[in-house]
This record gives sequence, structure tokens and C-alpha cells, in this order.
Amino acid sequence: MLNQIADFIGVHFLSFTNFEIALDSNVNYGSKIWQTIRKPEIVPFVNGKSYEDYESGKRLEGIGLYYSITRKRQVDMTIYFSFKDSTLKLKSYNKSKEIESNKYRKKYILDKLGRNCELFRLEITATDKQIRPLINKFYGNNREADFIHALTDEYELKRIFEYWIEKLIYFRLGDKAGQKVTIFNL
Repeated sequence: MLNQIADFIGVHFLSFTNFEIALDSNVNYGSKIWQTIRKPEIVPFVNGKSYEDYESGKRLEGIGLYYSITRKRQVDMTIYFSFKDSTLKLKSYNKSKEIESNKYRKKYILDKLGRNCELFRLEITATDKQIRPLINKFYGNNREADFIHALTDEYELKRIFEYWIEKLIYFRLGDKAGQKVTIFNL
């Protein structure tokens, strides 16, 4: 159907440049990540690199952790990881506050859950440098059509999200050989 629409309006798919995928939950995973990073018995692995050196205060040296004061007031930003290569970014914030501060223009997000609870978003932004390897790994070389089709399947969306979240951050109990802990196990 996507190809038919593209043909009808006279456009052709060239490539993905950015891709955003998010998990909405009543769990504030950003807060859980911060709490876990502070535990000396657990080693964080961020963007594939181990950050064991808790005692020296350099545990997360070299990682851009930031947020704007305006955005923090608006959406209660919990965490924002951005890396020098800018291929993957991770944001966690209070989606309910964002919806409220924007006069409920995106209330359909709250309605879809069918519950009235605080909603937190964990959002990943990927650039083409991360999209291409994911397509090749999951769908085969140059299989953008299969990737686009996969975006209609909740199982595939979950698989894509988990793949990138584990590239961004996970933990180990103890040293590098310890048990792997994903953010969903926190």
C-alpha cells in the first residue's frame, strides 16, 4: 500500500534518515536507570562501553547527559543520553505532563491505554547509521520494504526497540562477566 501511495503522488523511497520509536508506560524507566547507575555493585554499559569506575566520580565520563530547563519544567525530563556520533539518542520523560502542557492535543495517547495514570515515555532516536545495520540484521541486505512492513507489527516494534535499548544501555551484576540486566529487569 505504501508503494502504491508513493507511486500515485510521484515520490520514491530513497532511505531512512531518522527513526523514532517509543515505549509509553506507567513505569518511569529513566528514573530506574538513574537509580541503578548509582549502585556501585552494578556496572552500567552505555553505548557498548563499560563504566565501572564508581569511586573516582568518573562513572559516566564522556557521556552527554543533559536537558533544557524549559523542557524539564514542561515534561519532567528524567534522562537524555546523547553520544558524540549522534547515531542513537535516549530520552525519558513524563508524557502526561507534556500532553497536559500542550492542552491535551495528544490525549489520544492517554485514551489508547484506557487507564488514567501517570504516563512516562522512553524514546529512542536512531539515524541511518543505526537503521541500516538493523535492517540488514533483522530483514536481510537492502530489505527496506520488509522493515517498513514490520512497523505495522507490534511484535516487530518491540523487537526493534529492545535491540536498540540494549545497544544504548544495560547493566551487569558485578564485573564484566556478571549477569546481564536490561532496563526491563530493573
